[in-house]
Amino acid sequence: MDQTTRRRVYTLRFENHGDLTVRTRKPGFRSVQLCARAVRALGEGFEGAGLPAHKRIRAWAWLFEAFSDSLIDWDLTDFGKKVPPTRDGVFAQDHDLLLDLARAWYLNVAVRREKPDPVPEPPIRPVEPAAATSAPALTPEDLALMDLPVEVFDPEADWVETGQPAEVPEPESSSV
Repeated sequence: MDQTTRRRVYTLRFENHGDLTVRTRKPGFRSVQLCARAVRALGEGFEGAGLPAHKRIRAWAWLFEAFSDSLIDWDLTDFGKKVPPTRDGVFAQDHDLLLDLARAWYLNVAVRREKPDPVPEPPIRPVEPAAATSAPALTPEDLALMDLPVEVFDPEADWVETGQPAEVPEPESSSV
């Protein structure tokens, strides 16, 4: 059976960047991990104030990589040529533009909590008494065919038969 997942598509519009339109989806698990690392390092404002430059750049790279993994399409052009919505296309852009796009994507898509689609109730089918028969008990031979360990309980004895030789404890000698 072919099982396809339904993933929501989100459209973000940026008026401050020439009416740029970006279509994305929710991030996958790997991208969520990258976002968590970036936010932990940079802080909620994504500025990374107080961080050494190399750590700030690495954290921004995590955020931009997560954004590029969720990017479906955008209408971004560079000197009249459409920029591909790929990781290379994303990383070739200006840092300030990427920071604005990734911040908006993170706050509006990545961490957005939505109500899940309601799970339909399964149809209830009444069971008729004639159809409700109990299954026959499995015998030790049936269990042996299934390659399961066979244990037979005898309520009259204080031991369990496992098909293995029983370990009999040596009687303790007592001195009187």
